[in-house]
Amino acid sequence: MVGPLDAELRSEVHRLAAQARDGGVQVIHHDAYIQSSAAQAIIRAADLVLAPYQLHFGSSAILIRAAQADRPVLSQAFGLMGANVREYHLGQAVDAGKPAAIAAGIEAFMKNPSVGYDSQAARNFAAANTPERFCATIMSRLAPGVAADRHLTLSL
Repeated sequence: MVGPLDAELRSEVHRLAAQARDGGVQVIHHDAYIQSSAAQAIIRAADLVLAPYQLHFGSSAILIRAAQADRPVLSQAFGLMGANVREYHLGQAVDAGKPAAIAAGIEAFMKNPSVGYDSQAARNFAAANTPERFCATIMSRLAPGVAADRHLTLSL
């Protein structure tokens, strides 16, 4: 687990992590904010990437990072994140507002780590969502006559 815990949740999470360890599950928690530069290595070290956003309409770089690292995701079913997980077979999309749904998703992963995940589809998703492709798409709308490989400097 990566990320800072709210003070009220810290003791409960530590208790649950100890229970999980007693049951043979390896639990590692980095209780601090991580810089973007360290995120990819952490995702690569994970077995499953949890992205239980709740009612988030858009997408998230976590999906791209997980696909680049060839790691399945357990994500919200709602919005663009859920649609991307389903369409590109990035893992499982669940009702992230229901702890039982998240738990069931983790259990399904434990039984079959490739549930909902297709490595080739994830690679295709990652390749289609590079910063260069994003910029090329934006520039093709802003300056349709400019070649995609031409460098432009924009200032506001």
